[in-house]
Amino acid sequence: MSWYSLQIPLPANAKGNFRSALAAGSTASGWRVDPVVFHHDDQGETLNSSFPGFRVGQQGRNGVIYAVGAEECAYLAGNGHLISEIVQRQYNLQQIRDYRQGGGYSVASKHPGRLWKYILPTMVFQKKKADYEQYGQECKQYGKAKTELNKTVHKRIKGIIRRDILLHCDYMGVPVDEDFTLGDVAVERFVPVRVHGGRYFLAAVGVTFKTSLALVGVYHLGYLKARGKGRVVSLNGRGGGNA
Repeated sequence: MSWYSLQIPLPANAKGNFRSALAAGSTASGWRVDPVVFHHDDQGETLNSSFPGFRVGQQGRNGVIYAVGAEECAYLAGNGHLISEIVQRQYNLQQIRDYRQGGGYSVASKHPGRLWKYILPTMVFQKKKADYEQYGQECKQYGKAKTELNKTVHKRIKGIIRRDILLHCDYMGVPVDEDFTLGDVAVERFVPVRVHGGRYFLAAVGVTFKTSLALVGVYHLGYLKARGKGRVVSLNGRGGGNA
């Protein structure tokens, strides 16, 4: 099993961020969630890796943790009940029912020549201050006038999509043609994402693209993967790839 997920329904009046609530609950409980789940070391510092084995985020009213890799999957599968208990206490829930699933990875298409369509609800594509200044104005103009997507921004987003798909495949040992077809990249709008220290990253919302790869598995593209950003969702219907 190459990926595993734990999904926990949250109450309608839940306040704050699931990731922060889980971290706070872990600190207060008798059993501590391994810091690597939050992409941190034992001192609380961010791990220096572009491929986090765990992705902790929120999808609607559900808190979700994805594990990628054999050891990570084993940890989440073996400790999911303890994580659910922390969430139950943190949100003062009478009872809790979590949902779990898992699977493998592949990119091979059964229909040569066909392009598969995907969407990233939110993809963080910028994290350096200089890049924010460079792309920020262009993104503001795009939002106001809905003009054609700036070529520089388009090239960057497309480049990150290709880079991170290849990164996932390499990490999971999935053979893939590095020259796979990637096109029709489009963006609905742009938003700033607040991070530590009052800084902001730039995120593209509603990123769609087509590729010759039938992506099966859990893929996150862009920055802040550890926070669950950049989750790839299939728009191909049943049997069209993705988890």
